Amino acid sequence: MRRDRDFGQVLKAIWQTLSLSGLLAITVWAMTRPNWVLRDNRQVAIEGNSLLSKPVIVSRLALAYPQSLLQISPMAIAQTLESYPPIADAKVARRLFPPSLIVQVQERTPVAVAIARLIPNSSTPDSKASVGFLDSQGAWIPFESYPAQVRQRLKPQLKVLGSPETYRPYWSSLYQKIGQSGIEVLEIDCQDPRNLVLKTEIGTVHLGPYSERLTKQLHVLAQMSPISTQINSRQIAYIDLKNPAAPLVQMYQKEPEESSVQSVPTNPKIIKSNPQ
Repeated sequence: MRRDRDFGQVLKAIWQTLSLSGLLAITVWAMTRPNWVLRDNRQVAIEGNSLLSKPVIVSRLALAYPQSLLQISPMAIAQTLESYPPIADAKVARRLFPPSLIVQVQERTPVAVAIARLIPNSSTPDSKASVGFLDSQGAWIPFESYPAQVRQRLKPQLKVLGSPETYRPYWSSLYQKIGQSGIEVLEIDCQDPRNLVLKTEIGTVHLGPYSERLTKQLHVLAQMSPISTQINSRQIAYIDLKNPAAPLVQMYQKEPEESSVQSVPTNPKIIKSNPQ
């Protein structure tokens, strides 16, 4: 009885192996038939794109036509797409009925124009400047990565100055906190790690090195928004918020022979003091 049982199990295993082998052989045969071939990019479906057109994305697939679906590696195509800076994530799948390729992409959304190199003591790019875009996570997207017609539509209001290596560790947090502050920030100058400078609707703001105090600094700055109704913005050199507990408004003061800078403490309201 035991030998009969063992013999039955062997036969069952052989049958399962033959069935799987046969199924695999049929699948391979079917997929190599003419009906299972990609003949042109009309059989490629692109999903999830908004900035990039289908022709632009398809041109990045590096597919040769005609090509059997079996010879296509979805993982390799996805990795190729993800190496293209404007695309953050890609998923590729083969579809048998009808034979086609489904490509799902997640594009990066540029939130700022980034200038990595500038003429010293200015906000002007030098002749070798690297200009690109940043997304909310700090990914650098070279300017030339986008076709000309797309670049014309990409006009983020925010400008970031400085090397991405300098601000990348804290960019995501910085961008999120600025967005939640309710303050209109036009430019972020990260060129000096010792002093983060913001150009805002209120004026230029010096924050010192990036730190966990940023939330408090932005809160104080928001409370100082009435300053524009109390002092002519042209008289303000910059707002010093390195110590948010004791903010200062550095003001220009014209004298007979020269211009100087004076400090006006604020609490956070402006308290005018006599020229020093």
